[in-house]
Amino acid sequence: MMNTDILRGKLVRLTMEEPETMAKSFSQWSADSEYLRLLDWDPARRFSVKNSQKWFEKMCERDDLHFFAIRTLKGDKVIGEIGLNGIRW
Repeated sequence: MMNTDILRGKLVRLTMEEPETMAKSFSQWSADSEYLRLLDWDPARRFSVKNSQKWFEKMCERDDLHFFAIRTLKGDKVIGEIGLNGIRW
């Protein structure tokens, strides 16, 4: 696990994570219909850990897209993710 702090605030920090870690969290979140409604990203559907991991691995290959986990400082729990795209080094 990389788990390297990128940015730290008063309550959370951004970390780089392995696709397996993000896939497990994303799969759990996709079971929450309110999460999917607020995401407003795609029609609501459940994502398996296996399919989520494949998707994250594919996204990690891109040079213009970077994902970070949002972790609580208290308890070190992954509570979200953020992706930065369109980056042109």
